[in-house]
Amino acid sequence: MTEPGEAVNIAPFNAHSGRGQLPQGEEWAQTTVVVLGLDEIGFSEADALLDLGARVHVVALEDSDVARDRAAVLEALDAHVSWDGVLPTCDLVFVGGAVAATSPLIAEALARGVPMWADIDLAWNLDGGRTPWLGVTGPESAQAALALESILVCAGLRTSAVGAGLRPIIETCLDDETYDVLAVRLDATQLHWMSPISFHSACVTGVNADDDLSDVAKVYDQVQQCAVYRVEEPATETMVEEADVVEGARAIGITCTVPAISMLGVVDGLLVDRAFIPQRYDSALELVSVSAWGDLPAVAALAAAALARSVPVPPTAVRVGLSEDKRKEMVPISGEER
Repeated sequence: MTEPGEAVNIAPFNAHSGRGQLPQGEEWAQTTVVVLGLDEIGFSEADALLDLGARVHVVALEDSDVARDRAAVLEALDAHVSWDGVLPTCDLVFVGGAVAATSPLIAEALARGVPMWADIDLAWNLDGGRTPWLGVTGPESAQAALALESILVCAGLRTSAVGAGLRPIIETCLDDETYDVLAVRLDATQLHWMSPISFHSACVTGVNADDDLSDVAKVYDQVQQCAVYRVEEPATETMVEEADVVEGARAIGITCTVPAISMLGVVDGLLVDRAFIPQRYDSALELVSVSAWGDLPAVAALAAAALARSVPVPPTAVRVGLSEDKRKEMVPISGEER
């Protein structure tokens, strides 16, 4: 990307190489898959893979009542669950949410040349690109995803906040409901193993000291509509500038101060939009009072508003969706904030 808000024209994105493609259709029945972990993500991966007809072996990494209950469910569905920490022979490995990149099991799988995948990859494969995904990662990203869900609901859209620390995204691919759009929160583990995914729009709210910036930048690859960066975090703007995006995608900034053109920001206690209005070159649109969103971090509110406006949704949906009372109606998150 060049200037914020300008259309881009970039060479076609080169798909991730080295792992090939996930099996399709009847190919799953001939595929032995190992799932690492019985946390929420690992359980959802195993459940989906069994539904696809794969031969599933789960390596449990924690021994708890919850893990034992999940193991019993999966075994009743013909999965094999082991507790010895040994990696069996397999064709693919799916990484649960609690697996560190430094795990000996990861090292062994890589040494064997076994392709490694994340739950995000499987969900994208199952969805087939039918549902627009709005991706967010970084500090306060869980709150941003939930705030985004609230805005989208107020716009009358069928949606769910999913991903790390939230509802496992694979569940949305298995239930009977169809969705208009998904608010997808990603953490460092998912980003590390994730293949390129074409988000409708994506935002990096900031970077942590131990983040691998090349992993974080994956959320911008092949973005279709808007790559949202945080002005106060220059590394995020650099990621946007270097991203391979769909032709015509825009760079949109978010800032806790007065916004420039093609940004959302804060002026006199108001969140304002200078990105998604025709008159953005000389004026701004008031969206919501900062005082209305209560204890929601400003960066989460800005990220949610920018991603929602990219769909697009009307200003009234942002105002109502970010209000503290409306957000309290939503289900609270589980898990830890990245």
